[in-house]
Amino acid sequence: MKEQKRFPVVGMRCAGCAHAVEQAASKVDGVDDAHVQLAENMLSVSIQDSPEAVDVLRRAVRGVGFDLIVEDSEADQLRLRDAMEATELLRMKRDTVMAWASSVALMFLMVVPHFAAMPYL
Repeated sequence: MKEQKRFPVVGMRCAGCAHAVEQAASKVDGVDDAHVQLAENMLSVSIQDSPEAVDVLRRAVRGVGFDLIVEDSEADQLRLRDAMEATELLRMKRDTVMAWASSVALMFLMVVPHFAAMPYL
């Protein structure tokens, strides 16, 4: 028996991401009518009511670079999604700071030889 279910997806940022998740979900055996709502980061599917089908769906979504939250209750799903997104945001902030610091260091290294070659007046 098929059942309509909604799963939060972690990591989607654009329409291309949503399309990749839809394509991966629609290729899974036992899944009909896969649709992604990008604004909510949710995947809606008509899927067989079995844990194995949900596990296969999760592996397929992970295979394209995203994570599917398959907790039992919607409250648990949303809580886990928020925690995962907070972790991802922290990682992105750290990466931004590291990129900024590296850029400043490289600019400094580019400018130092010019100042060293300047004659003192």
